[in-house]
Amino acid sequence: MSQKDKNQQWWSFFITVLVMMVWVSRPVFGETEKEISSQEVEAIIPQIEAAEKGLHNIKVDAESWVEERALPSDPWQRTPTYFSCTAWMDGQFKGKVRMDVHKEVLKWRDGAAPYAGRSYTVGFDGTNTKFVERTAGPSDKQFPKKEGQVSPGMRGFMGSCIGWRFTTNFFSNENEAATSFSQFFRLAISPEAIAAKAFEFVYEEKDDVLCLKFSPKPAEWSRQSWWFDPNRGFALMAYLYANKIDGVEHVISDIRVNKLQEIAPGVWWPIEATEESGPREPNGPYKKIVYRALKVIANDPNFNENIFTLTFPKGYRVDDKVTGKKYIVDSNLVPIAEPNK
Repeated sequence: MSQKDKNQQWWSFFITVLVMMVWVSRPVFGETEKEISSQEVEAIIPQIEAAEKGLHNIKVDAESWVEERALPSDPWQRTPTYFSCTAWMDGQFKGKVRMDVHKEVLKWRDGAAPYAGRSYTVGFDGTNTKFVERTAGPSDKQFPKKEGQVSPGMRGFMGSCIGWRFTTNFFSNENEAATSFSQFFRLAISPEAIAAKAFEFVYEEKDDVLCLKFSPKPAEWSRQSWWFDPNRGFALMAYLYANKIDGVEHVISDIRVNKLQEIAPGVWWPIEATEESGPREPNGPYKKIVYRALKVIANDPNFNENIFTLTFPKGYRVDDKVTGKKYIVDSNLVPIAEPNK
């Protein structure tokens, strides 16, 4: 055999082995997916719990913006809508959170100056939410503002702008019996849920990542699913919620997490993600929120819980919806009754 023939034979053997390695390394679960038993889900739950309990505090510098298009086939076009902030969270379900919004630009009316901007701080101390507005006005010219508000409960936080909407650590669900994904999973494999076939767990590829897909039984008018990456602490990779109106399905939320970072052992945080939605009115645009984390610090041993306690500066007019009172903060930072007009 000539040297040329030997070289050709070696390369043929090498390519064959390489193809076999790639093929064998791919999980094979039938055509597209493999159903997971309740026993397998039970074994997964502690891993999800570990990630949920592994986050004690976090600080995120992030920005986001909105893109639009008229048709699904059109390219996305960036709009002036923009959001930049620093956020602190204690990592607990409905826990404390503070958001310093450096710049917010939103569309507020039609006409020559359709976009307005403002900067503000909003904080939830575990009981009430305080809102401290600093500047407001047209997007290209801001004016000082000295207005504040106190409201009961948690409100005014944009989860898709600070990243928590793209994580499993800040689970949101109407069922108060399940305040985390681990609890939700346990609820899904209860004897009653299994008998009713109320939920489905399968392994499925999503954007070239083998994921655990979790879906409640589709209703006649809606469906939703979550996809988690088992190789990265069961971090959220995707979410879909859609409903039907007059027999036509409309996408309300289509989330994709494009980049993750391990911010603590076993805890992964989204660095880049998007959330798409369909038109909200006839002939309205398709919209996409683009989120990007610029800096993330987790489990800081020197984290100061006082960051969640907001005070209103001197001269602020405050509308306290908890007490029903309106007042002005004096030079000693003491509330005094607002004079009658």
